[in-house]
Amino acid sequence: MKKLLITLILFVVITAGIPLTILGMMYDGSANDEIPRDLYTESLSGMDRLLMDVEAAFEEARGNPEADLEIALSEDIINSIIYDRIIGDDENEGTNPNYLPTEDCVDDQCYILQEAIDLGGRVGTIRLNGLWVTFEEDLIVGNAAIEVQYEDGFTFKSRVKLQLLVEDDLENDEFIIAFDRVSIGRIPLTRGLFTRVISLVNRVTGGNSIGTDALGLGTLDVNNLEYRIEKSEFVDMIAPEDGEENDLTVTLLTTIFENNLITFKLEDTAFMVNVRMSIMRNVDVNDIPSYLYDLHDIDGEFDGTLFNAERHLQSRFEAFVFNMALTGNTALTINQRTFNKILYQSMDGFEELGFVYEYNDSLGNPQAFVVDFRALWFEFDMEDNEIVLSIKGLFDFDGIPSLLEIRAEEISSSSGIYVFEITEVSLGKEPGKDEYLSISNLEPFKNFLKDMDDFPFGEIDSNGNLVINTAALTDLIDDGAVEGSVSVGSVEIVQGGIRINIEATDQNLQGILDDFSDALNTVFTDPNINTTLESSLNTVDDGPEKDTYDTFTNIQNKINANEPVTEEDIETLFESYDQMSPESQEAFMNAFKDSIDPSLVDDFESSFQD
Repeated sequence: MKKLLITLILFVVITAGIPLTILGMMYDGSANDEIPRDLYTESLSGMDRLLMDVEAAFEEARGNPEADLEIALSEDIINSIIYDRIIGDDENEGTNPNYLPTEDCVDDQCYILQEAIDLGGRVGTIRLNGLWVTFEEDLIVGNAAIEVQYEDGFTFKSRVKLQLLVEDDLENDEFIIAFDRVSIGRIPLTRGLFTRVISLVNRVTGGNSIGTDALGLGTLDVNNLEYRIEKSEFVDMIAPEDGEENDLTVTLLTTIFENNLITFKLEDTAFMVNVRMSIMRNVDVNDIPSYLYDLHDIDGEFDGTLFNAERHLQSRFEAFVFNMALTGNTALTINQRTFNKILYQSMDGFEELGFVYEYNDSLGNPQAFVVDFRALWFEFDMEDNEIVLSIKGLFDFDGIPSLLEIRAEEISSSSGIYVFEITEVSLGKEPGKDEYLSISNLEPFKNFLKDMDDFPFGEIDSNGNLVINTAALTDLIDDGAVEGSVSVGSVEIVQGGIRINIEATDQNLQGILDDFSDALNTVFTDPNINTTLESSLNTVDDGPEKDTYDTFTNIQNKINANEPVTEEDIETLFESYDQMSPESQEAFMNAFKDSIDPSLVDDFESSFQD
């Protein structure tokens, strides 16, 4: 800001020797009256005004899936932001926190800053009394009200006007404000003279450009008299500070700018911002998988204590034992639901990946504008006998959903290790929708995934590829069994999950597992087990306990009828089992264990159950 004042001083110095008639044309005593001081006495900040307009634009867009966002940055919004920068806040030090140029202002309330001057022995003070913008046809006009006051009482007032042309440089991802004309009072200054003033400022300040701290962004190109703002600076300005946890949101905002989905133009009396929300939004896909809400309390808030990952994995191992006992299969399918719940819990419900802008409306009521990252989840699919992994993330732009989809295709597999390469990233893609954002720059998304903790089934390697391997899956199974008691022998990607072959790590353990499996098979044909379960579970009222019991009797009937029991039967049983309380789950398992030789139960529990 001080450089700006020096620039204004030099305007006066350079023109001081001209005839009095011209000096009179430079005089403008009305400039102070045009300072938008009415804005300064209102409770609304510049950001409040902006967010109110943004919210209004979103409200209109929510009701029309084809609509884009049209946000008008009016003179009032821009001038309020300039004023906020002048007085500062808790995060940004202002130029003059006391600035409030009302009609009865005194001392430093009346000016933004001042500087002592000495012109040929005449001592005085130059003040910058106001700084604001107006719109005139296709121009943005920057206005500065200045005042020079000498000790003898002589006061000279004037206004410097910078007429600015606006250009949205899509090729270079820059917003350009080019200096079209400069005037002081009613006298236009030539481009050459203005360049001379800037050169003098650079020599006085030792810099190579005029500071742009009034707005806090952008750089002045002195040679071409252009003020350039990289669009990435807008991302830095609107994204939360210290935001490692917001990297994905910031990456998305950067991507939106890079793909020219946000454009600018000057229209009538507002600076228009157009956001192509229609291309990014989703209509059919507007929520996270419903099973992730199992980790939410009755008020809809994330509660990680509602999901015990270790207990859930233990139930997967128990499902494997039942499957082995009743079907003879030694393979277990861990579905994507299990992986996604574990990931959702490990990321604390992804609550830290969104952010909220709080503001007050025109009545002073608190409001909030929310940019939310709801969740990230995995889907395992088969397309034309080829394995495809989809990593999906749901954004919510204040009520407008947008689905991010990262597609990964298998590039190699050997010895139980699958490697998937990210081949496509899209935003707003859904069935039947022709137009959506296809993102060609995949590196930011690979980097984001690399920065995350290892996934439950693998890791992201140094090349940004997703690796699913037996070692990671063995570690996962170890979380549900005694560490080191079992291992993953082979891996197969199937529709909806990963099928893994489990085996004990030595012959003695395998023998215990086989014996317990055989005993469990025998219990299913024992009629006493029905009586025990009926007394332990609520088998009358609808709910997970009744569902579990009914599925059990269906399996029992199949065995008695010599019909084959399938893996789907076991999966259905444990889907209901997983919905029961921990106490009911324990009662269910104890009903079977109480019918088995206690020594075999002890061997099984000590060898396999953590």
